[in-house]
Amino acid sequence: MFSIDHIKIKVPDIQTACTMFENIWHFQVISSQTPSRETETSSVLLQHNDIYVILEQNSSSEHNRKNSFIQDVAFRIEDLDLLVKNLLKAGSQLTHSPQTFKNSNGSVKIATAKLFGNVTHTFIERTGKTDCFFPGHENAQSKKKKNSLLQNIDHIAIALEKDNGEKWKNFYLVVLHCQLKNTLTVDTTHSGMKSIVIEKNDVKFVLLEPKSGKKKSQIQSFIENNGGPGIQHIAFNTSNICQSVKTFSSNGMDFLQAPKPYYDNLKEKNKTLPLNMKELETLNILVEMEGVHCLLQTFTKPLWGDNTFFFELIQRNGVDGFGENNVKSLFESIEKLELEEAI
Repeated sequence: MFSIDHIKIKVPDIQTACTMFENIWHFQVISSQTPSRETETSSVLLQHNDIYVILEQNSSSEHNRKNSFIQDVAFRIEDLDLLVKNLLKAGSQLTHSPQTFKNSNGSVKIATAKLFGNVTHTFIERTGKTDCFFPGHENAQSKKKKNSLLQNIDHIAIALEKDNGEKWKNFYLVVLHCQLKNTLTVDTTHSGMKSIVIEKNDVKFVLLEPKSGKKKSQIQSFIENNGGPGIQHIAFNTSNICQSVKTFSSNGMDFLQAPKPYYDNLKEKNKTLPLNMKELETLNILVEMEGVHCLLQTFTKPLWGDNTFFFELIQRNGVDGFGENNVKSLFESIEKLELEEAI
């Protein structure tokens, strides 16, 4: 057992963030926590199929910052005591030692370790029917809805400082027993990046680090705007990417535009694409062919106005990788957006 349990996002205004997830992304509030004698924190748990997101706002002004950021990626595991032993052996710092919480349905055992920048990993051992059990939260009264557009989290991309990729690759390989999938270097006219893909079960991480060029790498820009390394983007699996883009766009979400020559080059290289290319181009969906299978991807613009975090939608159709051409196209799109905003 090793899967993503939930994502925690620190936000300056929990109501505004909650409204975005509900109205644009069709998440549903499952439970919430309000400030009390025990905690200054307000938090809300939202769900869309197998995706759980906690929004957290700390009422103490010293912890507030202007924009939101991904604070924690939590994993569901089988043996917390063994994992904590491995973390300590590797020199990791625990921000929360193992603690057990119980309710009428079972128990959860939780520990948290500090990683890069402001990011932590929480590890959760659940027993019984405790999928939606989060200590301190009170369940919402609304009935649980079945959403159809998004399925689960496909991968998490992490922006790291230069020459730090190997260090954190080794952490995930040695401590969490992930496997190395592949490595890739992207070069454009202006800059570049290095990426390392690692995975365990259905959990994928993409470790990104900046590469020097004529201009500053967008990975370096992210690190500076974010106040240090952190989660650059999270990808959601969808079974119908075209409908998802149409729905989320109509709800107010802005998506990146693909580089202008992208679709002309795609048609030139693939004369018999079994796809509605006009629709994909209109919706700015990237295509990567692997034999008879095609990978479809698209990316939102940065969500919080500081050129940092964004979401990705991905429809795999039997393709396990990421597509080198799509990775480069994404890099060029964000680079173009940064250049436009600098004018």
